[in-house]
Amino acid sequence: MINKPNINRLVRDILRRSAGPREHNLMHPERDWGIGFGVALLFIVGGVYWAWQTHTLHRSEATKEEAFVPSTNAVYQEAEVEKALDLWAERKARYEAIKIELSAPTPLPPPAEAIITPPSTNNEDSNPDTPTPPTPVEPDTTSPNPSQNENPPPPQLEF
Repeated sequence: MINKPNINRLVRDILRRSAGPREHNLMHPERDWGIGFGVALLFIVGGVYWAWQTHTLHRSEATKEEAFVPSTNAVYQEAEVEKALDLWAERKARYEAIKIELSAPTPLPPPAEAIITPPSTNNEDSNPDTPTPPTPVEPDTTSPNPSQNENPPPPQLEF
């Protein structure tokens, strides 16, 4: 059974716990932050050292190679340049001819007559292998603007 000394002991334990832990051996925020900063500082110092070593190694190799490279002067070859310019002029002329040829409107072929087969009303003639005679249909000439059936000319390309 619960008596007065047990209740007092429970209340004392609860009040002690609400004040926080009495043992500071479990938590040391200053120590933990110090360790974190120390590890971060080691990574930074190690990275800087590695970058400096790599830079020094490659810088010295680059200067050694550049010291032995002889300089070459470019020679202007007028005949080759003229040949290339003539080739480009010829290509431009061919392109312009093709562009003019393709930009000309092409006449459309006349529309073909549509053939519609009416459904068979005769039950004797229900064999799908037997062809039915086609019924020609007149093209629609009731459109108010006959130019609606024509394709518009292609857009003009300018360069």
